[in-house]
Amino acid sequence: MERKGLSDVVTTVLVILLALAAVVLVWTFVRPLFENLGGNINAESFTTTLNVQKAEIIDGVKGAVVVQQGSGSGKISKVKIVLSAADGSTQVVDKDVSLSPLQAVRLDFPLTIKPARVDVYPVFTTSSGSTQVSSSASTLASFDNSYENLIAYYPFDGDAKDAISGIVGTASSGASYDSSGKFGSTLKLVTADDSVSIVDNRLNFYPNFDFTISVWIEKVTLSSTETYRIVNKLSSNLSGTDYRGYNLDIASDSLRFEICPSTCNGVIFSGVSSQLKPGFNNIVAVANLATSNKNVAIYINGEQKSSVTITQGIGSPINVKDLFIGKPSRLSGISGENSFTGKIDELRIYNRALTADEIKLLAK
Repeated sequence: MERKGLSDVVTTVLVILLALAAVVLVWTFVRPLFENLGGNINAESFTTTLNVQKAEIIDGVKGAVVVQQGSGSGKISKVKIVLSAADGSTQVVDKDVSLSPLQAVRLDFPLTIKPARVDVYPVFTTSSGSTQVSSSASTLASFDNSYENLIAYYPFDGDAKDAISGIVGTASSGASYDSSGKFGSTLKLVTADDSVSIVDNRLNFYPNFDFTISVWIEKVTLSSTETYRIVNKLSSNLSGTDYRGYNLDIASDSLRFEICPSTCNGVIFSGVSSQLKPGFNNIVAVANLATSNKNVAIYINGEQKSSVTITQGIGSPINVKDLFIGKPSRLSGISGENSFTGKIDELRIYNRALTADEIKLLAK
């Protein structure tokens, strides 16, 4: 009886040892699987998000989305953009990105379909260096198609290149670009000599022609007595008495949009500094010249501030001077006239008059 009891104990010990050996053996094989799974779990457990702020169709052939990384941890190295059309066709675009929390970036791409919906998936980079596409997308169920007749678009994403025509403006040596723009990078003008000049005959508007200028500006201080040229397509003699062209500027704390066949006639909104919020502000100038009821209007951040009926067009023919961004176009300036110092971003020029609703979309 004692021998039988001892045998039972030995058998139990052997079973335990065999079980432990089996556990060790199994763990040897499955441990790498758990480690790989752990990498995937870390990727999936990133707390950051990606939000689509805007989706645009530009002149029917180019698309753009503005995405912003949310707060939280995680490295988003790429995005997968899935475009869907009403007829069921799709287009997939992969774009490399380099984002920090709360940073927004504009992503441009050619279109092969007419999209009605966009889904953007963040692609995470794990600690091991591998990438994984998130199963959660940020979706925008509509595209802004109000950019028909957009003939020039300068996003200033590291250069002065027109995203529509490919024309590259000439930046002065002091002009620079940094990442603090409205969407992505911006043109930064620090001194009075900093500017961009553009040679583009499409910007030589003729009499009885509608057009719109939209631009985002950031101006830290405004003198009550100075003139700051924002977009300038004026020519004149050196004394400044014979003008041709058009001009958008801030003069003596007033926002001005001028149409000039020989003498200037336009719209003025006084007290502009009190209307500009900190950071970037959207300025839009609209010329309705194709009808007998000619008028020009200016908008700040989507709201019309002033509109004036005028009796003249812009002259025939308009000047062939360069279009200047941030400075006067004359060889010799007038006392009290300065270049614009600050940031200028997202310059758009249309050969039609935008509607009030379209201008509100631009200000978002």
